[in-house]
Amino acid sequence: MTTLELSPRSLRFVPQDVVAPVGPQLLVDAVLRHAPPTALEAETAIEVIEDAVMPLHRRLPGGGELLVRGGAEVQALLQIAGATLDADTIEALFTRAAAVAQGRPAASEPVLAQPAVFACLLILREVLHHLGFPALRLER
Repeated sequence: MTTLELSPRSLRFVPQDVVAPVGPQLLVDAVLRHAPPTALEAETAIEVIEDAVMPLHRRLPGGGELLVRGGAEVQALLQIAGATLDADTIEALFTRAAAVAQGRPAASEPVLAQPAVFACLLILREVLHHLGFPALRLER
């Protein structure tokens, strides 16, 4: 099993010891400057994540479940979505977060409207999409 250690400014995949220079706090500091993030900020954040994550696909064994360890952002997602998330569940969460970024009242999705949680969700979405993991499990 591969573990993704999600720290504020980077991602680290274990046991492969593969690191990507992107994390929730880095995205908040550099891109996601509004609460909730704007649609343009979301698009820019996705580009930053893709640039960091896409080159890793040759270095990681895709397939199987990905265990995700992280801070408060991971715990917040765990509370609203549960521990095991497949690509469809992540995409549904993204659709809800994107609606807030496009103007739906933040009160409708108070957790997803938080920039660091929004960033964490975007990172997990792009990791699943580009690195070949069909599902992930958020560690409690």
